[in-house]
Amino acid sequence: RSTCATPRRPARGSSIRITEEQFPDVYKIIEEQAQRLKIAVPEIYITSGPFNAFVTKFSRDHILMIYSEVIETCLKGNYDVLRYVTAHELCHIKRKHISKNKFLFPSRLIPFLTLAYSRGCEYTCDRVGYDFSPKGSIEGILVMTTGKAIHSKFNFELHIQNSIASNGFWTWLSEKFLTHPHHYNRLIELKKYSRYN
Repeated sequence: RSTCATPRRPARGSSIRITEEQFPDVYKIIEEQAQRLKIAVPEIYITSGPFNAFVTKFSRDHILMIYSEVIETCLKGNYDVLRYVTAHELCHIKRKHISKNKFLFPSRLIPFLTLAYSRGCEYTCDRVGYDFSPKGSIEGILVMTTGKAIHSKFNFELHIQNSIASNGFWTWLSEKFLTHPHHYNRLIELKKYSRYN
């Protein structure tokens, strides 16, 4: 599961492992989040790549892979986006989304049901990411939409209004073929969620 889809590469051997000694500030954030979620701290790695992260499982061990552009967003001391991304991914572990995949095989007989479940998982994890970092959740999705260099230049409310106005049948249909919701739908859902939190 990932915040956005990109090709995956092997974690061990092609990445730098985050520990209490290596990137200790990042490790501490993830450790504290894992404690709050009452899960074990997974193995954590950084590798070169676009803004993204995902969790996977090797044997019984969970692995959290963070691409370098996520880390780059916090190099100037702003850890909001990182907190959103890592909490989102840890929620996949907490909710056992990876383990449940093997039980979803019968649902593949029903068109689009597995994809709908996957999008639902993403909404769930976005809400947990929001709980850990409200500001970072919005910024994180905007970074996925526009890139880390210009995401802060956009008017969030205007972007949502324009997206809703241009949302037609084909845009709606295209999402049914995706594992992740359209970015503007994730923003809309977070906005709704924020009203109750």
